[in-house]
Amino acid sequence: ILVGDADDKRNREREEYLRNMPNAVMATIDGKAALPWESPVETRNVLRTFVEEHSAAGGGSGKTSHHAVTAEGDLDDGEFVWGSYGEDSSGGAILDEIMAAQESGKTALEDDAKSSKIVLNMPEPLAYQHEGYTLTYRHKPAEPGQSYFYPTLLLVHGIGVGQSSWFWEKIFERYPGEIIAPDLIGCGLENGGDPWGPAKRNLQVPLSWVQGIERLMQNKGFNQMHRCVVVAQNGVAPIGIKLATRNEGAVSHLVLLSPPCWERLTTEFTTEDERRRRHMDNMGPPADFYFNYLESKVGYRLKIREFFKSPPEDRYVNIATAKERTTKEARNPIISYNSGDLFHRSFEEDLKRLQQPTLIVAGSADKIVKNKQRPGFGLAPYSTKMSNEMTSIIDGKVMLPWESPDDVMKELRTFLGIPSQENDAAVKNMFTTAGNLQ
Repeated sequence: ILVGDADDKRNREREEYLRNMPNAVMATIDGKAALPWESPVETRNVLRTFVEEHSAAGGGSGKTSHHAVTAEGDLDDGEFVWGSYGEDSSGGAILDEIMAAQESGKTALEDDAKSSKIVLNMPEPLAYQHEGYTLTYRHKPAEPGQSYFYPTLLLVHGIGVGQSSWFWEKIFERYPGEIIAPDLIGCGLENGGDPWGPAKRNLQVPLSWVQGIERLMQNKGFNQMHRCVVVAQNGVAPIGIKLATRNEGAVSHLVLLSPPCWERLTTEFTTEDERRRRHMDNMGPPADFYFNYLESKVGYRLKIREFFKSPPEDRYVNIATAKERTTKEARNPIISYNSGDLFHRSFEEDLKRLQQPTLIVAGSADKIVKNKQRPGFGLAPYSTKMSNEMTSIIDGKVMLPWESPDDVMKELRTFLGIPSQENDAAVKNMFTTAGNLQ
């Protein structure tokens, strides 16, 4: 228990804390209540000392067995690694990173100020209009001769700090066919899209996000003769599901990467009053403080580890936390998502009446796989309750297009029945010859 020397109340209660918590230790440093901001170095040093002593006392594992509440509010059974989310990480690993950054003279704010714009290995964003919004997307045409075998992918990015169509960079680099990656309404502001201001204009979630993408599909002429494969990332699975059920003629296949568990998708997550309360919790000075922390490189790196099996690469963190992607206007979709708007109802009937073949890919370290014994978890409910689906588990946790992009591509190729990577050159040469003959 760490308290500031100016926190009179906590210091008066010192004996009561220690009497009622026999396994606790208490330390006092300069400050009052906001110690990570008042005395960051002392806070760091005390935490580091405690972690090292705790690790030594526990046989060097740095692990404590207890229950932790996850960001989604689910009870996560099993071992919690102090200071790290990696399976084999020792206690204090995250603190080591913070110390290294501070000792090299790079605080989170200094990093943000010095960071330069990162060049993406993707086409430049394009714009279109939808119900008064300027929306953006990225488009990569198929490589010569490849459209015969590779269907068009329509990639729907997840919602979170800095998230937009850039998330699919590694898939753009690996897929020879056509790719369209729209930015959801309120996302991709760095690409020239309009912000979403709930105070001025309300959205129906997920319907409004779905309709924004449907306008792009209409503009691109998707129909029964020109179909696409919808790929949805993690928590935006309801958007992918609705795109498929509302556009059976234009969507040939559906792919859900790291979707929520069946229970989450088929149970009303929150009541209207609860969602309203959550919206209020995500606004105001405390929420601004939290967002500012999450949008810094250090804060983001600590939080995003929950979604990666191994620490994310620097490029991912740098892109997500770039200044142009972490403006206040970009927070509204995150507030809506955190408030449970996407899961305001059950999608069970939608899932059961899907006509398209559906592929569900989960990471080996994802809690949907690790907690498969719990009701509603695991991939079995998808298999038993859907009629036209395939499931697959690959290495990774939640951010599979960044953790295991080659495995994602392999699963897509198998599911869609397209040539193996080794045959790409032969296919390309065959159609070049056919073109010359014609």
